[in-house]
Amino acid sequence: MKSYTIDLNNRKINFKYRSVDCVNLEAEVKMPILKYVQNEDVTMCINLLLYARKFENENFTKEEACNLYDELISAGWTYKKIVQDIIYETLVVSGFLTKKEWEETKEITEMMEEKMKKRMLDSMESI
Repeated sequence: MKSYTIDLNNRKINFKYRSVDCVNLEAEVKMPILKYVQNEDVTMCINLLLYARKFENENFTKEEACNLYDELISAGWTYKKIVQDIIYETLVVSGFLTKKEWEETKEITEMMEEKMKKRMLDSMESI
């Protein structure tokens, strides 16, 4: 089964959203996954890490997902990097998005962030 894999502290961690886990998550949060991921809060991130790990370990818990999140942060990851490089990449390998759609979205997001950053710096210089 194809999955998205990262290296974390010298171990490989695989992520995949199975249909059963998607159905369970959507029932829990009462919205489609692609809409839920737009919430961009830590609870969303933890829940999506949780369900992405269940394909290898049916008994993976929310506490373990929190520990994984904390381990990622301790290893230098940021919230944004976790969402972009794990959550969205896992959505791609799980068939929610094509790689092309995700790459285009990521590129647009990065351009918008650069524009916002420039505006912020320009406005700070005018003070």
